[in-house]
Amino acid sequence: DSEPVPSPKHAKGRRPAGATVEVSIMALSLLCGRTKECRAFMADLLDEYKRYPEQIKPGIIRVVSELLDAVKRQGGDIEKAWEAYAAFVDAANTLNTPEELLKAAEKVLRRVARTCSVDFMDRYVYMPAVVTVLQKEYAREKLLTETAKSTGVALSTITRSLEHKTGANFSEVLGRIRILHARRLLRTTALPATSIAKLVGIHDQANFGKLFKRYCRDTPGAYRARFRK
Repeated sequence: DSEPVPSPKHAKGRRPAGATVEVSIMALSLLCGRTKECRAFMADLLDEYKRYPEQIKPGIIRVVSELLDAVKRQGGDIEKAWEAYAAFVDAANTLNTPEELLKAAEKVLRRVARTCSVDFMDRYVYMPAVVTVLQKEYAREKLLTETAKSTGVALSTITRSLEHKTGANFSEVLGRIRILHARRLLRTTALPATSIAKLVGIHDQANFGKLFKRYCRDTPGAYRARFRK
């Protein structure tokens, strides 16, 4: 009941459902010095935007801007990063492929991680370990308990900090990360949905379908039909 209501169904000119929370999760990764997940996140968005070519440039520019805003809301000093963002926007007009756009956007992400992460990690010493576990071990069971044990931080502290930074509780953050990976596998592989569910850590197929539809407003099968390469 406490979960934010997802955005309207993905359509031309709109962000994918739930992108605000997902962007906040990626911004937190940047503040913890991790750019790999943000790059993959933007690559996924570009892949989905291919259905609407006219939306590729404005879409990726908007996402980078939203990432910077989310970093600022979470306590990052983005003044120097805005300079890199302005250069990226100017350059985007001359770039013709998604790969070129992604490479240019990466420069902004690296600037954010380089200029903001040190101060953030000094203030939130345990957060990099929490984010690393979430991003790398998302398929494991009882992840919250294991995260608390490995970091030596109380469960309540982890959940409260995550909710404060992302606007979502631990279960939703983990669920959205799992569904991001499931979306990628549905688009780029021929694996059945049952196998994909297990790969991302959801062992009940009915629960996978409900979670997928909650965050994407689509069934796994319908999503695959729209986006599969």
